[in-house]
Amino acid sequence: MKPTDAAYLLAAVAKKNLTLPAKINKQTEITGVSAIPSGYRYEVRMIHMPAHTVDHNRLKTAEVQIAERSCSDEQDRFEMDSGVAMHYVVRGMDSGVAGRFFVSDVYCKSRGW
Repeated sequence: MKPTDAAYLLAAVAKKNLTLPAKINKQTEITGVSAIPSGYRYEVRMIHMPAHTVDHNRLKTAEVQIAERSCSDEQDRFEMDSGVAMHYVVRGMDSGVAGRFFVSDVYCKSRGW
């Protein structure tokens, strides 16, 4: 079974959800993950901030920290190298959408990770 197969993704999502929520830093946590075609969709929550107060700098900081973690994780990197993309939806503490970003093998390689 390939990492982009629906059955693989669904099994991986069940396993990943067992470890959530997972703190990224004092202000950010991953609260959920679901399978989408050829990838994962992660829900990220800014713990102490409503969506309308999340500025570009905070969003970029979260993106870099999450991407660096994913790019250095052996399993995540294997999946990304196999064509899996990681989609992140960032929400404020009020559940409003503050932003989105994507991490893939190209993202990791472009940063030298």
